Amino acid sequence: MNEWDDDMADEGPLESDLEELGDDEPETTPCPDCGAEIYEDSPQCPVCGYYVLAGAGSSYNPPWWWLLAAGAVIAAFVCYILI
Repeated sequence: MNEWDDDMADEGPLESDLEELGDDEPETTPCPDCGAEIYEDSPQCPVCGYYVLAGAGSSYNPPWWWLLAAGAVIAAFVCYILI
């Protein structure tokens, strides 16, 4: 490393750069699948890999075992009625 690199290593971003970028942090939203915070414009959740469709709104996809349990309850109710 040369002398110039040593001097610049401890400096942060320039004030003019910060003013151009603004103080706004990127907006985040919860992942519809796992709930992890992801950037709004992210096409995929980095945690669970769920593909987020822009403008689709939030949709709830119940876990497979909920569907299986609901089917078992309905089958038990039908068996109870018929017997």
